[in-house]
Amino acid sequence: MSAPRKKLSGAEYRKRAKYKELQGKQCADNMKNWLLRGGDPSVSAATSEVDIQLEDVSRTLPDQTDQDFSQSDFTVQTSPSLSMCGEQLEKTKPEYEGSKSPHSDSDELQKTGFDLTDPGNWPGVEKMTDQQRSFFSNQAVLLAENHPENIEFRSTERNGRHLTASMWYRTLANCERVKRSWLIYSKTKNAIFCACCKIYQKPSFTATSALCSTGFINWKKFQRD
Repeated sequence: MSAPRKKLSGAEYRKRAKYKELQGKQCADNMKNWLLRGGDPSVSAATSEVDIQLEDVSRTLPDQTDQDFSQSDFTVQTSPSLSMCGEQLEKTKPEYEGSKSPHSDSDELQKTGFDLTDPGNWPGVEKMTDQQRSFFSNQAVLLAENHPENIEFRSTERNGRHLTASMWYRTLANCERVKRSWLIYSKTKNAIFCACCKIYQKPSFTATSALCSTGFINWKKFQRD
């Protein structure tokens, strides 16, 4: 008979809850900093206040006391990378006890066989868990950093029109050319999405643009904007 599971104290549970809250804030900060940098991976962001708080909280977390938790639950991710996404899929453990599946939400998504780098395969925001939201945030950053160079524009035809690399840039009134770093393309849907809206909009919010929901497909209108 296995040894009884050691119950964490209220203070330790609060520390873990605080840590998970800070991880969510860090994910949002990473997305914000990436957008402010224009999606340029060569520009490094300064350590945020949330990063410092995460380190402080992680030092006070207790040693492993529950077999349902592992050290990877509390891995601090300071910047998105392909290796991070792989590690998150392989190592992240469930954050709930009891009757929950022994596999993480991201693991379950991976088993569907869908290409998770394609925003057209992502679940709706109302069905997205916090763990999945963190994973897809990393995917969105990677996509935007490689757009539009990694898009096969020959395959984007709609009504005789194609997407072009210039659509990922906009010229401001002062003649400054800026990248639409929030814009991501779905090959399966042949549509474009707003990365932030796709991941972070409130479930109760009624999307007024296809960029936030089913994907934008009107290339003619896009060329005029």
